[in-house]
Amino acid sequence: MPLKSYQASRRFTDERGTLVCLEAGVHIPFDVRSVVYTCDVPFVALRGGHAHHELHQFIKCASGSVTVTTISQNGTTETVLTQDSDGVYIPPMTWSEQYNHTPGTVVLVMSSEHYDESDYIRDIGRFTALLDAAEPSEGTNDQTS
Repeated sequence: MPLKSYQASRRFTDERGTLVCLEAGVHIPFDVRSVVYTCDVPFVALRGGHAHHELHQFIKCASGSVTVTTISQNGTTETVLTQDSDGVYIPPMTWSEQYNHTPGTVVLVMSSEHYDESDYIRDIGRFTALLDAAEPSEGTNDQTS
C-alpha cells in the first residue's frame, strides 16, 4: 500500500484561533496508544532514522514545517509537512527520517503501541536487507497450473 498523506477533516477557525481535530479510526488509521512530540530541533538535525517491525505511526506537524522522507517496498517519498493539518501515515516496515525543521516547529508522532525497543530497526542496511527478503505484497498471483 502506498504511503498516504492525510488531511484532518475537522478544522475550525474563528477570532480565537484554529482548532484541528485528529481522531483515531477517522483521520488516523489505527488506535493511538502513545503520543510523543519533538520541538526545538535544529534545522540541520535529523530525527527518526529508523523503522518498526509492527508499530504504525502518524506524523503531524503542529507548528512550523518539517520534511519527512520514507523508504518502503513502494519506494522513497519526500513530504513537506506544515501546520495546516497535514499528516503522514507510516505503516510497519517503513523507514522514516524527519529534517529541515524550521524555527518553532513542533512535530507530533502518534503510535499504535507503547514504546518497545525490540520493535525498532535502527540500521538502514539491516532494514533494506529485511525489505529485500520480504515476501511479495498481497495481490500477487502465484497460481500455477
